[in-house]
Amino acid sequence: MSMSEDTKLLMGAGALVVAGAVSIALVASCSAIDSTKGDVEVAESRQSDSIKPIVYDAPVEDTRDSGFDREVGIPEPVDPIEPTETEPVEEIFQVGEDEDFGKRGVETFHAGEYDKSVAYFTAAVDKLPGRAWNHYMLGLAQWKSGDLDGASENLGRASELDEQNIKTFVNLARVENDRGEFEAALEASRKAVDLDSADGTALFLEGRSLHNLGRHEEAIESLAASLAMQPDNGFALNLYGLSLIEQGLFDAAVEVLAVAIESEPEVGFIRNNYGMALERSGRFDAAVEQYAKASELDPSHEKAGLNLARLQPLAESSAEAIALANAKVPAGTPEGEPVETVAEGQPEPVSDTESETTDSASVEPTEAPVEPVADASDAEGEDEEAGGIQ
Repeated sequence: MSMSEDTKLLMGAGALVVAGAVSIALVASCSAIDSTKGDVEVAESRQSDSIKPIVYDAPVEDTRDSGFDREVGIPEPVDPIEPTETEPVEEIFQVGEDEDFGKRGVETFHAGEYDKSVAYFTAAVDKLPGRAWNHYMLGLAQWKSGDLDGASENLGRASELDEQNIKTFVNLARVENDRGEFEAALEASRKAVDLDSADGTALFLEGRSLHNLGRHEEAIESLAASLAMQPDNGFALNLYGLSLIEQGLFDAAVEVLAVAIESEPEVGFIRNNYGMALERSGRFDAAVEQYAKASELDPSHEKAGLNLARLQPLAESSAEAIALANAKVPAGTPEGEPVETVAEGQPEPVSDTESETTDSASVEPTEAPVEPVADASDAEGEDEEAGGIQ
């Protein structure tokens, strides 16, 4: 079928109409864009007109710590940080699970490593709490490490578990005296004496406890009994002499303390007590000599030095007074008879109230000397004590 000429003409005219409409739409769209752009430019120009530029007098320094110089790109020098001193961390001793607690405890005790010994015997007590020996050894180790309260507790527990062991009561009496619990010390020492009335150490500790309680007559009786068993115990002799001084028996104290320094010639506080007995009996020159020797043996012992500084000038003046008095002795006085002079206002000798060693006597001391555990002052040495009960 052929298309007529009229139809073709109509179709061509329609295409022209469509093309024209598209062109008109494009033109309108471009006009709208230009119009919008103009509005934006106007708005921007109005906004920019109201803002004035800021002018800085100098560049602002960047305080951020970058570590670099921005001009040349070279790292800036940084001050080294001083290392801070830190306290060393104390290593905590721990007991191994598979160790023989008792054996290692005894080894460390004898080596003087008392803190480790405490750790081992604490473990032993935890493992076998009903064994008296574990508590006994733990108490000794605690005593040696300075834990008097712990020592009292464990030695007391050992005495409850084994009431027949004299060493437990002897060492418990020592600890209680060191703690200042003198009644408890007397009770423990008397239990030891009850177990063996011929034990010189038990009797000595009974005397020491009585002395600390101020019961001096009873103390002298116990100390005399102790010295009958241990006549060379210089520490018992020292305490005996101290008790005699407190009873005003100065001449008797001189005799006892003279024997004490023969037994313990290198112990400064015994010589200092001897000097006090000599001074109280009026023998000032001899007292000065003993004070000087005590200070020489133990330069750190202040009380002996104070006694020496106090008495030396008095002794010198007394010597002059005695010489002058002897020159005026009436005829018929036996030759060589001493003339006693007492300096007026003479200060009292310095007393010592230290808890571990009473190293100078006085009329009213509050403490007594403590005998070294491993010394001849004990009936048995420390080594035997450390393994004495099982």
